[in-house]
Amino acid sequence: MENEESKVEFIDNIEVHKDEGYVVVSVNPKIYSLPVVYAAAYVMIDRAYVILDGEPNEEILVKLRPKQSGYDLEKLGREMNEELLNYSVYMVQSVQNKEIRDAIMKRAMETHEGD
Repeated sequence: MENEESKVEFIDNIEVHKDEGYVVVSVNPKIYSLPVVYAAAYVMIDRAYVILDGEPNEEILVKLRPKQSGYDLEKLGREMNEELLNYSVYMVQSVQNKEIRDAIMKRAMETHEGD
């Protein structure tokens, strides 16, 4: 859906500002934590200039302006969404695997105590 006055295209949680050359991704903090948003945004800095804004308890806005001209803005927004999911899964798996990592480290330390 495109707004004629401002030439902004709304696609899911993405606002594409073609004339101004940037995209805004709206992030629900009840789904993605602030550390996940930071991690995902950090991965995007090789492709885009990143600005985080909004109210962290209500809505986080990630503004992405591509570093290279001609970059597909919708694609850039979708890539941010993929990184959010990627880092969410990483954080969940990290918590789930903590006990296993701790057990492996404990076992490794015990094995080397006798040396």
